Amino acid sequence: MKKIKSVIALIICIISVAGCAPKTEPDGYETMLMTEIPTETTVPALPPFSEETTIAPEKPVSSETTGSETAPVETTYISGSQPMKRADIGFSNSVNTLGVSLYDEIKGDGNVFYSPYSIDIALSMLINGADGETETELLNLLGMSDIDSRNAEISETMKGFNDKKAIVETANSVWIDESFEKTAPTRKEFITPLKEFYDAEVFHEKFMDPATVKKVNSWISKKTNKMIPKMLDRLNNDTVILLVNAVYFDGKWQTSFLEDDTTDWTFEGVDGNTTVDMMRQFETRYKYYSKGNIKGVSIPYGDGGIVMDVFVANDNSKKNAVEIFDAMTPEERLKLLSSMENASSEEIFLAIPKFTFETETFSVKDALRSLGVKEVFDPSVANLRSMSELPDDYNLFVSDILHKAKIEVDENGTKAAAATVIMVDNCCEAIEPYDPKEFIADEPFVFTIRDTKSGTILFMGTISNLSK
Repeated sequence: MKKIKSVIALIICIISVAGCAPKTEPDGYETMLMTEIPTETTVPALPPFSEETTIAPEKPVSSETTGSETAPVETTYISGSQPMKRADIGFSNSVNTLGVSLYDEIKGDGNVFYSPYSIDIALSMLINGADGETETELLNLLGMSDIDSRNAEISETMKGFNDKKAIVETANSVWIDESFEKTAPTRKEFITPLKEFYDAEVFHEKFMDPATVKKVNSWISKKTNKMIPKMLDRLNNDTVILLVNAVYFDGKWQTSFLEDDTTDWTFEGVDGNTTVDMMRQFETRYKYYSKGNIKGVSIPYGDGGIVMDVFVANDNSKKNAVEIFDAMTPEERLKLLSSMENASSEEIFLAIPKFTFETETFSVKDALRSLGVKEVFDPSVANLRSMSELPDDYNLFVSDILHKAKIEVDENGTKAAAATVIMVDNCCEAIEPYDPKEFIADEPFVFTIRDTKSGTILFMGTISNLSK
């Protein structure tokens, strides 16, 4: 996890700078100048959770979003060592809570980018094959009371993106080893919900054949419009089932940036200053938020249903936005990221960098273990018997959960993609268990890509370093 050198997600971005001072550009606008950049950031550990800590959302999920009446709920944060049961918080709250909870576990020293939306959907598919304590841990992580109602909610969410200028395409698939299928046939009770609610494609392949990896990579590449051409290098010898999610976003700015207004600009990154292409808009109205040492702007795509929220440090802050975000608790991060929903519209001078960032394929297994999901990874106790008709001496467990994401931002809009692969292995032997205003992003920033109708964070990330 710590190998990630750059971070972005669909999407959170924070930009902040240590020691900001105003500077005046030739056009007369005031901008933030980072005068001191820390070479190393110390991230305070999260305080221990001896009891449940809850934070109520700013506004309840509406029946228009979920397809049924939903009472106001509390988002519950739990200790990673001892998950606690909680009422169903709804899919959107589940995605957002998972996103801010994962952040501490997967962030590295540089940029960060990932899709909590993709990871949440992949895990939800997995729950359809889980039983017992294995199921309970996963339900608790995603704030579910049961999987049946969440299946229906995810289905409605996937079908609800219909803006032709802010395209969100979600694809799911199940890959099953042919020889394993003959020994332990996949249960209809597992496959049917995945087909019905997740529109999942089902493939039977020879997992020992290297061509299978190429087929999986080709499927992901196709579903992400070639943004993620290669996800997997190989399969484990014992892998028998793959659960795959891919999400692709192509959004055109509601108000595009003029290429003639893009100019060379100094980005004051954590590792030093670099020159970037800075896109600018003059006296445009956007939702604008400013409180304490951080400020944000909401930049809409298409009809405004999906936006990019970007946060930078206020001029009087001694820390940049990423440092501020790192020091927050999950509850505080969720509150910040939802602050743009009720922000007022202001006329501002906007400057954000043109950039492209891609992560390597990385594992979220350890991150999920730290959040209380342990049994599903343990070959001796994992209970995934609802997936297949297993002989008594067989047992299924998750050997790894892989993720990869990419984002491109330019004058016309944003393209982003992510994929999540859950690798389910078969174990046959007993194994010992283990445990006017202005907004200028010329410094580290935090950003998200968010569906304003449901509040769902599709991607989130932070940018600490950039170059042309």
